[in-house]
This record gives sequence, C-alpha cells and structure tokens, in this order.
Amino acid sequence: MRTRCNHCRTTFTVPTPPNTSTDVKESPIQIALNSHYRLGSILLWSSYFLHLFLVYLLGSWMPTMIKESGMTTSQAAIISAMFQLGGPLGSVMLGWFMDKFEPHRVITSAYVLGAIMLVVMSNIGGEYLLMCIVAFVIGAGFNGGGTAMNALSSNFFPLPARATGNSWMHGIGRTGAIISAFAGAWMLNAGWNFSTVALALTVPAVFIGILLTVKFLRYRTLS
Repeated sequence: MRTRCNHCRTTFTVPTPPNTSTDVKESPIQIALNSHYRLGSILLWSSYFLHLFLVYLLGSWMPTMIKESGMTTSQAAIISAMFQLGGPLGSVMLGWFMDKFEPHRVITSAYVLGAIMLVVMSNIGGEYLLMCIVAFVIGAGFNGGGTAMNALSSNFFPLPARATGNSWMHGIGRTGAIISAFAGAWMLNAGWNFSTVALALTVPAVFIGILLTVKFLRYRTLS
C-alpha cells in the first residue's frame, strides 16, 4: 500500500499485512504424519510396540517359565528381579552413551546385546548364578533401551507435535504390552520351554534394531 504527500515528492510504502485467514496450521498429528515425519513416526511407534511386547512378555512370564524349566520358585523370582534391576542401570548408562555417540546406534547396540544374552540364557540350563547375571544384562539392554527411546522420540518430533508424537508412541506400545500377555499364554499352552521362548524373543529385539537403523539412515541426510 502506497501513500503520497500532496505537498512533497516523498512516497511512503507501507507493507500490506498478510492475509492470516488463508494461513493453514497443521495439527500436531498432521505434523507427525506429514511427508517429512511420517516414516520416522511409524518406525518409532513400531519399535516401541515391539519393545513393550518384548519387555512385558519377559517380565510377566519369566518366573513361570524359569520355574517350569526346573528351578525353584525362589530362584525364578530372584532371576526375574535381576531382569527388572538391570533397567535403572541400563537407563543411566544408555543416557551417558547417547550424549557421547550417535543415539540410534547406542539403542540398537543395547537391543542387539540383549538378543545375544537371550541366546546365552537359552543355553546355560540350570546355572543359577549365571542366569542372574545374564538376566541383569538383558534387563539393562531392553529396559534401558525403552527409556532411551523416549528421549529419541522427544528429539525427533518438533515442539508443536512432541507431546502428540510421544503419546501415540506410548499408546501403540501399550498394544504390544497387551498382546504379550496372550502371546505368553499361547507359548505355554503350545508346550514351549523357556529356551525356545528366549530364542523366539531375539526376533523382536533384532527387529527393533533394524527399524531404528532404517530411521537413522533415512533422516541422517535430512538433519
């Protein structure tokens, strides 16, 4: 918009205010699922689904399965407690490593380590002390990895969509936790022993690592 003084030669130019009525503002879920964030959102949410499936199945059914493998109720309870006790240490350690190294690689390494320890656990039989140590390491990798994934999610989503992106991740993850209860019961009814279950659970652990690696490779060049 221009205004001209009738008694002078100076012309003043006033910028026209933008037409705010035509501005389109995306909702938080639209941001999380737009063309840029969609793949990363799906990969994160799928990873957390598998994480809670894995952790809840182990945490809920480990005492029963270990007891049925020949150990006493007390031994099964202590081994399961060691799995839970590994979580706090794993969370602190992974947080420290994520400050030093690339976060996706750190979390992927934690799940791969947990998968390797599951293979070890499936082959050590009735070695009680070794089972306690291995269960602790598995808990550190898996439970710590879940905590670290929350930090990864918060760092991925922009501020307007951060709460929504994290909430969806937890909501979808809860579905995995619910399904794990039925999966554990089915495994027991099918006659799976603890060694077989431990080996089977390496699949979601490794798959989490694959999903996070894909996310890292996809967004590395865009960050």
